[in-house]
Amino acid sequence: MRDWDNFDKMFDMLDKIMRDNFTGGIHFQKNNPKFPVEVIDDKENIYLTLSIGDIQQEDIFMDLTSNSIHFRILTENEEYERDITFPSEVDPKTIENTLKNGILDLTIKKK
Repeated sequence: MRDWDNFDKMFDMLDKIMRDNFTGGIHFQKNNPKFPVEVIDDKENIYLTLSIGDIQQEDIFMDLTSNSIHFRILTENEEYERDITFPSEVDPKTIENTLKNGILDLTIKKK
């Protein structure tokens, strides 16, 4: 286990405590030193921007529900997982994504 793995776990736990206790579980933005994420909510869509560096598309696995998305990144040297809860329900069938210059952009239509 690398030194950053423990830090990532601690950061995720603290972020969950803060979200659950101070925002009613709504998660608009979560920044993590490993893969920063920005979540934007408008009238029609949820937009996620995930900075993944030199990770390849085939190393990214996503499990999308109407309330959240689970990312799993697997490379030869590491495994990383992250859950993001949406501020509104989405239609999982409408996900669109692009990966360019280390930035993964997702657009998901709201229900």
